[in-house]
Amino acid sequence: MIQPVSLSLQTQLQCTRCPRAQKLYQGLSQCIAKIVKKITEFFSNLCHFNRRTVPIPRPITPITPITPAPPSTNGPKNLPAFYRGQEPNNNGITIGYILQATDAWLEMDHKWVQWAFPVEKASAFNSTAPVLDTATILVFRSDAVLRNAVFQVFQRILLFYGLRLEANGKIVRDATFSARRSSWLHPGSHHFLRITRIIHSLGLLFGPPNVLGKAFFDINEDIYRNEGNGIIPDATYNIWKNSV
Repeated sequence: MIQPVSLSLQTQLQCTRCPRAQKLYQGLSQCIAKIVKKITEFFSNLCHFNRRTVPIPRPITPITPITPAPPSTNGPKNLPAFYRGQEPNNNGITIGYILQATDAWLEMDHKWVQWAFPVEKASAFNSTAPVLDTATILVFRSDAVLRNAVFQVFQRILLFYGLRLEANGKIVRDATFSARRSSWLHPGSHHFLRITRIIHSLGLLFGPPNVLGKAFFDINEDIYRNEGNGIIPDATYNIWKNSV
């Protein structure tokens, strides 16, 4: 603690016969007063800080999960309803959810792609995925609403791969390609199988001459010969080529 100036010292410093001492006393007193004021303010603010009420964060409203649809007993007959947005798929995912999903979700979830791009063979990875039959294929080929929905999903997956569809029907690398390719263009990527499925499915749903599937193959062929050289196996490339 700071000790007060002794009375005898005060008397000596205040002596009118010692003007220099008087001036020294006044300066010392002012300095001590400032120090005491600062210390008082510090402890006052400290006490005030300790009394402050910590704000309670607002509770986060939980997101209501999608109720999965019951397993299909009619084969692929609920696929058009799924693509029209009338019901979720057998995993509880809607077509709208896929269109708005993040790249991370599209990467990590392995059951949406069989619904978004169905083929005529059963999936080894998703037992509840639809299997296209002739009747369902004809429904898609004759329904502009369904084909447009397929086209929207296809555009979304192009964004995932860092690609874009130009007005002339050609698919090219987007400005995001350099950043996006690291998430799928690597040895052993499961996206090589997805690309095969997408090319083949577009041909089934849109019918010959499979313009979209051919454009998708063309850009992946170019990637195979350039950025994917030594990454995409020759056998994979040949499968893509035979899927058009």
